[in-house]
Amino acid sequence: MKTLSFLVSEKQYSKYSFLGENQSSLDDFIKVIKKELAKESLRKCREIALKAGFSTMNMAEIDAEIAAYRQERKEKRHAKTGS
Repeated sequence: MKTLSFLVSEKQYSKYSFLGENQSSLDDFIKVIKKELAKESLRKCREIALKAGFSTMNMAEIDAEIAAYRQERKEKRHAKTGS
């Protein structure tokens, strides 16, 4: 088994303290990073939704938007193939 070492800021050290002095596997580290990336992606999606006015949509409105997009995409495909 190999050992990796890397530098982290004080903020990162505090945030990911279980990775600090304790031995952790690479798999544990990857799980933490994936979770952080997912949180950041969700935060960005929420921000975009708020700016676009989608944050106030109910499930029926969201479903209608999805159905309309799928129908539009289907029509474009049929127009390209001439079917």
